[in-house]
Amino acid sequence: MTVRRGFGRWPPSGASPPHVRARLVEDEDARVRKAALTRELWPHLSVSVRESLLADPEPTVREAVAAILSDPVEDLPEPSLPTPEERVGSDTVRRAAAQDPDVPTASALRLAEDPDPAVVLALSMREDLTEEQRSAIAYVVPHGYHVPPRWVVERGHEPAVARRAAASGHVLLRRSIAMRRDLPADVVDLLARDEDFFVKLTLCQYGDHAPHELVVEMYAYWHGLKWDSLRFHRNFARPGLARYVDHPKARLRHAALDDPDGGPGLVMKLIDDPDVGFRALRDPRLPAGELLRRLSVPGSARYAAANPALPPATMHRLLDLARVGPPPGR
Repeated sequence: MTVRRGFGRWPPSGASPPHVRARLVEDEDARVRKAALTRELWPHLSVSVRESLLADPEPTVREAVAAILSDPVEDLPEPSLPTPEERVGSDTVRRAAAQDPDVPTASALRLAEDPDPAVVLALSMREDLTEEQRSAIAYVVPHGYHVPPRWVVERGHEPAVARRAAASGHVLLRRSIAMRRDLPADVVDLLARDEDFFVKLTLCQYGDHAPHELVVEMYAYWHGLKWDSLRFHRNFARPGLARYVDHPKARLRHAALDDPDGGPGLVMKLIDDPDVGFRALRDPRLPAGELLRRLSVPGSARYAAANPALPPATMHRLLDLARVGPPPGR
């Protein structure tokens, strides 16, 4: 591609290609930004990068931009994606191009056959794609945490954006919007019925709007990190959990103890449960007589001694027996 007005070919012999120099104008060192900035490079920069340079905190960089704009280069080619030859070894650049909203949709879709799965995945989550275009991309959903696309992070509070992401066929867009704490009720309802387990789990882990039944379901079946924290979700403890008192799954028998309407009978029924008994022994709803009796039962005493319903006199007696004195200075 030939550049007019006497500048010869771009890039000149020995110089870096545009997509490499474009990264340098965003360097944290102002001297690097100024050195990389040229009239020839300016048309290859995205709108957001140009605006950043116009407002650069370093005066010398702003002066360099002003000099370029005062004598613009005419007839330069439109900004474009790196050529296949330029793509070699520039995975980061291609990933950035794949998700850059300033790159035209048609140009970005050229990366659908990129050899790097991360590039293809980034492309598949662009905001400007139709669901038909998105589904035609052979992206691979990786295991573990993913970074939500910028448009979901920045504008996911907008109901229209939230509804679009929640209804998308792209599971990572649905997982991304499920991270928000400010979702409309209809979006929460849609995500709570999602076919993807991790969409529902994310909804429970990131907000207090997930429905009770879903939180209990995730508590029962999620075996990864922070599974127990779901028991402290605002919508977890509800009247009716006592129905799980005889459930074969130990976690749901645990959930039964979180029924605020469960009485002493519920606690007594679980007191000898091999998986849940230790919690029942520490439950203040345990009848006083049984609580005191359990203080002398091997295997039960240590848990009964932690029950907050113990009479103060009994607590002091236990401390005396354990030869625990008052704190220093008292």
